[in-house]
Amino acid sequence: MGSSELAKGLRDIVGENDSHLGADMWIDSGLPELNWALCGNYFDGFASEGITEIFGPAASGKTFLATMAMIAAQRAGGVCGFSDHERTFNKVLAQSLGLKTTSDDGFVYKRPVTFEESINHCISTAKLVRERELIPKDAPMVWVFDSLASMVPYEKLYDKDGKSRLGKDVKVNMRDKLSLATCTSQHFPTLSQFAADNNMLVLMLNQIRVDPGVMYGNPNKTPGGNAPEFYSGNRLSIGKKDIVNDKKEVIGSRITCKTLKCKFARFGRTAEWDIFFLPDRGAMVDHIGSNVDFILRRELLPRSGTYYEWEGKKYQKKTLVDRMRDDADEYARLLQVLPDTRVEST
Repeated sequence: MGSSELAKGLRDIVGENDSHLGADMWIDSGLPELNWALCGNYFDGFASEGITEIFGPAASGKTFLATMAMIAAQRAGGVCGFSDHERTFNKVLAQSLGLKTTSDDGFVYKRPVTFEESINHCISTAKLVRERELIPKDAPMVWVFDSLASMVPYEKLYDKDGKSRLGKDVKVNMRDKLSLATCTSQHFPTLSQFAADNNMLVLMLNQIRVDPGVMYGNPNKTPGGNAPEFYSGNRLSIGKKDIVNDKKEVIGSRITCKTLKCKFARFGRTAEWDIFFLPDRGAMVDHIGSNVDFILRRELLPRSGTYYEWEGKKYQKKTLVDRMRDDADEYARLLQVLPDTRVEST
């Protein structure tokens, strides 16, 4: 049987093949090194589809990173949502970073009570946004859940009759202990499929717990069972180290990120960036300093001792960073030393 006969026979049996899923749009993190870790090049970033889990200790920059993704989605003409299960979203800080926090700007903020309410609200909202064409078809959606560890299953709050269990002397049983893992195994397949089919990035922020039974190796684990790891296209482990000045004051954090799972590039890549605390703005991501540091670490500029050559002149690192802060056009030229490794799809 010839290939044309085979193709005709298969089409008669099953019809045409479905289109292959893949990222149609990317959400730039603003950090080329992180983009490289996420997708294998410096200029794309988060894929605008599927689930990405970001986990780490408290105050390690998870919400910061999620906020940067939401800002990028807004700038691309899309919408973003934030399910605040921890009740810690800082509106003023988010605005200082550049996030627009009103519905007029395409921002949805909710404080769901239960796990199920949160997932259903995310899917129903995103579904109507697409069906009513409130944004262009190729515009991204980003929905942040903060955090998975704080999402409370319905059955932990209410009994079988729908009455609240709060304030009652209810013994915690094994079913209660496994209820979060049960919820993720039931809802993550639907959430993952919906996100992939509707050009939506789901950022599932998570905490870490220490498993006392692990004697050797990494004792850290994440709440929620195995489903988040299985259904997440990307899994990012985040940590931090304090930045102190000469007065021994903590003025910021050096954030480190490692991909433990990556759908679009080789896992195990790392990225670093700095966050500084400012008295007048709360905090800021030091994009320029972090990106210049990355370019120098990648040895993309000629080096002689402690001096780096740029456009025919030599600079020490601090002088070069200060120069880039003062001249946006020159900074844009410097970023062009990063090779464009994007491959055109066929």
